[in-house]
Amino acid sequence: MINMNQQLEQLIKEAVGNANTERKCKIEHHATLFALLTRAAIESKGDEGKDAIVKAITLYAEERGARMAETALKHGDEPDIANFVAYGEWVAEPGEKDDIIEQRLPSFVTHTLLCPWFESWKKHNLLDFGRYYCLTVDDALYRGFGPANVCTVHSTLAWGGDKCCFDWNKPMSDDDFARLKNKQEELGLSLKKDFSFHTAHLLNTLSEYLFNKYSNEGVDIVGRALKEFTELFGGDYLISLTGQY
Repeated sequence: MINMNQQLEQLIKEAVGNANTERKCKIEHHATLFALLTRAAIESKGDEGKDAIVKAITLYAEERGARMAETALKHGDEPDIANFVAYGEWVAEPGEKDDIIEQRLPSFVTHTLLCPWFESWKKHNLLDFGRYYCLTVDDALYRGFGPANVCTVHSTLAWGGDKCCFDWNKPMSDDDFARLKNKQEELGLSLKKDFSFHTAHLLNTLSEYLFNKYSNEGVDIVGRALKEFTELFGGDYLISLTGQY
């Protein structure tokens, strides 16, 4: 049986090489690492590897949603759509993302016109692999926040749409919207996590899934993706993942 933590720590150490300056990850690094892991899994295991990645990223999103729900519960808040938005764990930098509310009734529908994940995959010629992130992550995140929650994804930029269209299948009434704004003002940025944390979480969950499913082949998949990551960005960004999750 592979010791997941020790094995992943060794892979990171090997990929980091002589780098010794910690640099914080951004959305670009989170997006690119996912795409590189996906490419390595598909190159190694074909469609089976693709399916494994989709299952692993679904698990990752469910974990994120459950963590958000636990935080909301500690504040005495229920897992409804207003609190789902309010308790989100990250915020884009100015100009990175463009979201609009298409409608609030009878169902809350949002559109994403500019997505930093999509832009990162295009930048690094990894869209064919990164787009698998979009198959389940939003619904799984919402479901992790509350088991009865369902997000219907009508289109995504990554799969050829002119926008990402999300129907959250719950109304956002005027009272809900006012409550959301009040909660956002109350929380501010206090619950936001940086992308070194989110990238460490992604790497940890996907690595554990691949190690358990493919044993040493899984180790090779992750190791190859980490080496390719450092070829793009250097090892400094991997240093910031140690001890984050």
